[in-house]
Amino acid sequence: MDNTGHYNLGGHDVSGNLTDPITYDKNGNILSLERQGHTNLGATTFGLMDDLTYTYNGNQLKAVDDDVAASAAQGFKDGAELETEYRYDDNGNMVMDLNKYIGGPVTSGILYNHLNLPVQISINGGGNNGTISYIYDATGTKMRKITTNNLENSVTTTDYTGNFIYENSVLQFFRQPEGYTMPKDVEDYSAGFDYVYEYKDHLGNTRLSYTDADGNGTIDPANEIVKESNYYPFGLSHKGYNGNVSPYGNSVAKKYMFGGKEYQDELDLAWYDVTARNYDPALGRWMNLDPLAEQMRRHSPYNYAFDNPIFFIDYDGMAPCPPGVDCSSKWEVFKMEFTETVKSMGNNIKHALNDLKEALGGPIDVEGDPKRTSDDGGTDFYSKKGNGEGDSTDGTVDEFVNGDAIIDATSAIGSQKTGNKYKSVTDGMKLGKDIGSGFKKGAKAAESTMNEISANKDEPDAATMTATRETNIATTINSPTKVTASGGTIDVVVKVATSQIDSVNKASAKAIQNAERKMEEITSRKLDSLKQIYNN
Repeated sequence: MDNTGHYNLGGHDVSGNLTDPITYDKNGNILSLERQGHTNLGATTFGLMDDLTYTYNGNQLKAVDDDVAASAAQGFKDGAELETEYRYDDNGNMVMDLNKYIGGPVTSGILYNHLNLPVQISINGGGNNGTISYIYDATGTKMRKITTNNLENSVTTTDYTGNFIYENSVLQFFRQPEGYTMPKDVEDYSAGFDYVYEYKDHLGNTRLSYTDADGNGTIDPANEIVKESNYYPFGLSHKGYNGNVSPYGNSVAKKYMFGGKEYQDELDLAWYDVTARNYDPALGRWMNLDPLAEQMRRHSPYNYAFDNPIFFIDYDGMAPCPPGVDCSSKWEVFKMEFTETVKSMGNNIKHALNDLKEALGGPIDVEGDPKRTSDDGGTDFYSKKGNGEGDSTDGTVDEFVNGDAIIDATSAIGSQKTGNKYKSVTDGMKLGKDIGSGFKKGAKAAESTMNEISANKDEPDAATMTATRETNIATTINSPTKVTASGGTIDVVVKVATSQIDSVNKASAKAIQNAERKMEEITSRKLDSLKQIYNN
């Protein structure tokens, strides 16, 4: 949201209320996106610029429809109104984008190499006709880009030689830590070089570039600001203000904007080249499968920055990273992943405890036979399987750790009162299974974490292993709940005395605190020891 309202995400309904700007499916694929912005080519009028609806085949984009007909040429350019506008190859790479006039139903508009990097993009339509070709070295580093514009009968060749960028064999600029440097005279390097400085935000986005053109040691905002750029969360640039065209700076260097990456505007392609993949800021999606998709199975392999583009950065198209984390460092990546695993483990336990505390903390009663009231004034909860035999359990720590006892024992909590109505037994069994599954996930996460550490040739010491196990069993050690079993159709009975409900709540709260404290201790100690290994 901005202070003018011209660049907000979201629109307004008939009552004037702000609508949800973005919705997602369960895999993190964007289902709808509303974007305020310029509604004419000159960016002098503003309103609802994009009102996008996405349809999918699995995680792969199938079509995008912009309901704002008047501004269909601004923001996302809706060049097609078809059921299928995008198509992918067997490796998950996009080969057809009818909104950009790339490819067709039977022809591939993009050719890829064995590294799933594009080697040629063919565009024919929308006032463009030509190709963009790429050449890479053996590791996939881009060495050359050749743009052929058939309508203008022109060929532009861009060479990438480390930090030095050439266009048609002429040096354009080279990178320096605070921006870039460009020759004063491309035909006579002895004339010296001009320095252009860049201000970047926490995501590495180039926001402002400037140069001391007259050499007086100060910057004149009216004349020496080379370019200002501001962005929507997913990277589309704002238009309509600070659009002055400076004679200073380099036109090729000015294309490095969102994430500090090259914006490819040739033939109206409008993609960012993010090393391993290509990214469309108008859609907020990658055009290629995530090379590390197996490491992030909770997320769609095409979503950008875990759908949190104002926090995460994707330096090379491989994986999102938080600001300040050097994801090229094996140690930093492992530290981040290990910490997140431990947090997830603790959260599973914490949520399960909170659910159990909430279930036992209110008025508890049983629907039906009053004889089910226990002798000590509490309530017996029954789980019925109807198998005629029933399972036996003494509520030992081991049975609680694997989650099975919790799943059975809490299955009948659905008979608790909620207002003047009782939850159904079916709902109760689902609640019980959800609670039990939380414990089970915590235990499995702990086991997985320990296995991962062992696989990295760093066998944890006995104290750490004990602390980890205790973290998972602390959830039940302090609980006064007694678990018994009987045969017939009733196989599990959970006895909770009314006088002990407060004790259950207190024990659960204490267990949560213990779990959090021990998680922090384990994380700190383990990371300290692992760091020595990764630094050697």
